[in-house]
Formats: sequence, C-alpha cells, structure tokens
Amino acid sequence: MNDDFRTDPSPSPEGKGKARAAWDAYVRTVSPAIEPVARKVAAAYTMELIGFWACWHLYGGFEGLEKNLGLHPSTIWRKVARFRKAFGAHPDEMVFPGIEIDTVSFWRAAAAPETDEYRERQAKRVAKRASRAAKDSKK
Repeated sequence: MNDDFRTDPSPSPEGKGKARAAWDAYVRTVSPAIEPVARKVAAAYTMELIGFWACWHLYGGFEGLEKNLGLHPSTIWRKVARFRKAFGAHPDEMVFPGIEIDTVSFWRAAAAPETDEYRERQAKRVAKRASRAAKDSKK
C-alpha cells in the first residue's frame, strides 16, 4: 500500500477551499455584531497604553516605575511588550505628535500643597463630569 499523495496535488494549499469559505461566511456574519465591542476594547486598550507611556516618562522609565509606583518587573515587561506590539516602538523611544511630557511642571504640581482654589477646580470638574454622565444616560 504505497499511497503517495504528492502525485495527486490539491488545487491550492487550501484544498478545494471549503473550510476557508465557511470561515469567510462566519466572519461576514459575526463582524457587524463584534465591531462595536472591539472598538470599545481597542479604545480602552489604547488609553491604558498611552497612560503607561506617560508614566514611563514621568517616573523615569523602568526603574522609576518599579521603585516609585511599586510595579513588579514582570508587569512592566508585559506592558512594554504590549506597547511595542501596539505602536511598533519602545515607550522610551515613542513620540506622540501633539503630546508633550513636561516632567518639571508635573512634579512641581504634584509636590505643591492643595489650595482652596485647587479644591474648587476639582469640585467643578467632578460636577461637570457628573452632569455629562447624567445627560448621556438619558440618551
């Protein structure tokens, strides 16, 4: 029994394409339902990674995140890997047009004692967000 299928070639690497056709039909059917969810997940994922990028620069990179924010080295490596997959560059090398990190101003503000004016501005922001959320929930 010498069955050598190399002499009986398939029409393509996909064979007759039945499995591929079934898959394509599935994707066409499911994509419209999944797309809105995928967009929300992608937006949250992107925001998380840009936040990581900002913290990377504000806290001085790997060592700063580990020592000052208490992140475990494995967590930092995972976030760096995710960042590189998403943006194609290391967070230390990535530049987002339109976003500048002013570490001096950031740390000056972080170290400044809270004033009544600051608390007032914060209260207004919270009230504004609550108002927007209430309007959005009525839609």
